[in-house]
Amino acid sequence: MFNYQSCTGGAVKMTDYSGIQLIALDLDETTLDGEGRLTQRTRQAILSAVNKGIHIVIASGRSYTALPWEVLSLEGIEYAITSNGAAIYSVKNNRCIHKCVIKQKSVENILLLRHKYNVTFEAFIDGIAYADAEYIRDPEKYGVIPAVKTYLKNTRRPVDDIAGFMLEHSNELESIDIVVPCIELRDSISAELSEADSEIYVTSSVKHMVEAAYKDAGKGSALKYLCSLLDIDLKRCAAFGNADNDTDMLKECGLGVAVANATDSCLAAADLIAPAHTEDGVACIIEQITGVL
Repeated sequence: MFNYQSCTGGAVKMTDYSGIQLIALDLDETTLDGEGRLTQRTRQAILSAVNKGIHIVIASGRSYTALPWEVLSLEGIEYAITSNGAAIYSVKNNRCIHKCVIKQKSVENILLLRHKYNVTFEAFIDGIAYADAEYIRDPEKYGVIPAVKTYLKNTRRPVDDIAGFMLEHSNELESIDIVVPCIELRDSISAELSEADSEIYVTSSVKHMVEAAYKDAGKGSALKYLCSLLDIDLKRCAAFGNADNDTDMLKECGLGVAVANATDSCLAAADLIAPAHTEDGVACIIEQITGVL
């Protein structure tokens, strides 16, 4: 593993960036800064990569409509892997080009959790995230920090009965987020679901979420599909991430980059550790990639 300590000084052990043809970018706490914004340096690094002919792909756990416009509107952003790999969109055409949905039985299995634990759900359908209205009003009740409240209000459509809504649309769900009050319960539920249902892919991007999709989902699988479509060897891809839901993508590609603030499993999956998202870590590595082309 390469440990990239600094962008400006000191001895740095480098790797071979010369063959990179595609860069996949996780957003939250990876490409976006501590305020959830795209810094000017990172914006310029992405645009420089585009000008070098590198394909830039968003790879997020977010639904398509929850992706920030300042990223989607960047010239050269071609595709977006969303809902933890359950749906891929052509950004230019604003159209879903690949999707897998959760099996109805799996939806029913997930909903059983509400009878055992203090959890609620978010449901993703056709690029839109839905959530229980009570949860959006008072996310702290479910252990979500107050700072997330504005984001929830701006990106989730409220429904009065999320469980009933999910049953009604049980053949359409791309992804389900299970909102949990603590990390211990998150890990317990993740293990329980993985053991009970072989038809689902279970992961997590933040400590208060268990995220479930169909077994063929995952950012790694979606990136593989997209590379096949574009006729690009996975080994010529670089992927950036910070969380458990990025690990398969980092393992699949030729250069897996974890930012320094990443989870232990993400760090272990990486070939290279970049500076943290608050230190323009993604920009540091993209600048190195474009500098050798």
